[in-house]
Amino acid sequence: MSLDSINRLLCAWRLFVRARVARMGVRPGTDKRTIQLRQRYREALAALPNEQRVVFMLHRIEDLSIVDIAARLNMPTPLVEQHLAAALHAIANALDAPS
Repeated sequence: MSLDSINRLLCAWRLFVRARVARMGVRPGTDKRTIQLRQRYREALAALPNEQRVVFMLHRIEDLSIVDIAARLNMPTPLVEQHLAAALHAIANALDAPS
């Protein structure tokens, strides 16, 4: 699965979850399941190897492109893509795992 495919799936999943939560009449971030999911997300981030976490944060939080991350970290672009894909995969697995 390509990195673009993973990104599209994650975006679609986020929209689906937001719509489902809105239909349930629950304020985002206040129900027990959302709180647990956020905790699992934080734990998944903390469990990532440092390079994967840094690449993920630069891409998702600071909204940097793969090329910009590669330049900032002095890392080949394919390696940045590998780290990002591995981070996304690990986080998705952590969120899908039974609690």
